[in-house]
Amino acid sequence: MGAAVDVTHPSLPPPEALAHHEFEMVVRKLADDLAHGSDASVFVGSGLEYAQSRPYSPGDPIQQMDWKVSARTGEP
Repeated sequence: MGAAVDVTHPSLPPPEALAHHEFEMVVRKLADDLAHGSDASVFVGSGLEYAQSRPYSPGDPIQQMDWKVSARTGEP
């Protein structure tokens, strides 16, 4: 069997405690947080996923070079 997963559920104030527009804003934020995640990532990048390494070609962005592969093979 799989390991138990601890799930937390956000709490909302009771509807009667909020004015209609405030309640609607709370529900919208909650729905957005649940759909997209409420925490921003500290890692910012190009969003590309690694597929494979290839030899350097003139004009390639230097930021995308895999320096470990270059050091290991002795070629850029």
